[in-house]
Amino acid sequence: MTFPCPEEILMPEEMPMPEELYRIQGLCFQKDHSCLIDHLDLYQYKGESLGLMGLHDSGKTLLSLILSGQAAPSEGKFYYEENPASHRILSASTALVQKNSSLIPSLTVMENIFVIRRHKYGTYLVHRKLILHETLNWMRELGLSISPQEKVCNLTKTEQYLVEILKAYILGAKLIILDDIPLSFFQAPQFSGMFQYLKAKSISFLITSCDINQLQLFSDRIYFMADHRTIKWIYNEKRNTVDISTLYSRPIIYRETSSQASGEISLRVDGLCHDSLYNISFHLHEGEIVTIFDLFRNVSSQLLDSMFHPQKTASGSISVYGQIIKNEGCHSLIKAGFELDDCIFEPLPTRDNICISNYRKAAGPLGILKQARMQYMEQAFLAEYETEGIKARSSCRHLPKKEKLAMYLYRYEFLRKKIIFCVNPEKYIDYETFYVLKNALQRIANNGNTVCIITCDFEKVYALAGRHLILSSDSIQEYTKNG
Repeated sequence: MTFPCPEEILMPEEMPMPEELYRIQGLCFQKDHSCLIDHLDLYQYKGESLGLMGLHDSGKTLLSLILSGQAAPSEGKFYYEENPASHRILSASTALVQKNSSLIPSLTVMENIFVIRRHKYGTYLVHRKLILHETLNWMRELGLSISPQEKVCNLTKTEQYLVEILKAYILGAKLIILDDIPLSFFQAPQFSGMFQYLKAKSISFLITSCDINQLQLFSDRIYFMADHRTIKWIYNEKRNTVDISTLYSRPIIYRETSSQASGEISLRVDGLCHDSLYNISFHLHEGEIVTIFDLFRNVSSQLLDSMFHPQKTASGSISVYGQIIKNEGCHSLIKAGFELDDCIFEPLPTRDNICISNYRKAAGPLGILKQARMQYMEQAFLAEYETEGIKARSSCRHLPKKEKLAMYLYRYEFLRKKIIFCVNPEKYIDYETFYVLKNALQRIANNGNTVCIITCDFEKVYALAGRHLILSSDSIQEYTKNG
């Protein structure tokens, strides 16, 4: 074994500087007299993976649209490969991959690739065997195992994203933006191999998300956005810890409660210390819907544990309607787990499933269930969801997700003056269930309850609540659109 001479070893200060792909200075975007991006600065190196962390309405998707040429900035300076350039020059080398695929579902993989490349052949009549051969070569180069002749509509979401990155590479993109792509995609083995290969070929990635853990998986540096501008960036190293108070520093300012809220404080937490939680203070109002966003996915379970087992807390106080609780078993605190498969009893009819946690309300003075009351509760439920096509069932086997969710949430509509912690409801949010969930939570709050949504997916639940708190181990801050 031979060793290099000392003079051949590159010391850190002698390491070659990375080449800069682009730099943006003072970027602004205005619409209807509103500044949606306010003097943003950003730069990225060739072959670098850059994370862009931002919560709802912070401007990260708008920035992606500007970089990809789908929106024009109001002002700002652009540099491409260290030379002054217009944003159009940068966008010509940028590809944007978003949550909703841009592929044509009725075409095959190779046809989707051919549609964007036909100008290179100078004709619309292209030999299909040649296209198949070239597509296979590209896939082998990137380590993909997707059939070129498979229709896109038959591909999984992960496979569709992989094909979109393949298209971007074929077109010569130097920057590939992955805008709010789900975490499951980044965990796919095929993506990991493709990602490392493309970075080695000096292809840069910009990954936008509201999930810091997702960005930490694949980013070399992470930018943080708030108030429509970048406020800080860090190297993605273990020694770098992110101080949420610095990133989203806003005092807790409680806005005027809405008309359906009484304004009475239902829950007050002062100086709570429990496990890794330190000095957490906040309060909730009766009749409101609030989200608590666990930024690092590691402390919401501790917060819930302290709510339901206050005797375990090291210090601080928890008050429910002005009464300090010191032991578990407070009847005003309710946990809604959203494990629907375990919450719906399939052999039972609709009536029993919606009344199952409210038998006391359906029973007479001697504890005997009154069928008339149960029938009334069922009729009220069916009337509420008549437009959704939900009908009475003799058994609840094989229910669609929307019906399970409606049935589960309806149980909580009988409660009054409770603090209901809805834990990770985002797992059941899609285009069919969103308004079922939103309307049900609003009815629950209107009945004099406090709804507190505990979530790790800020984007999905943002529109469900009127107030948003961001939780880390040593602070809890209120998030608002305006600073």
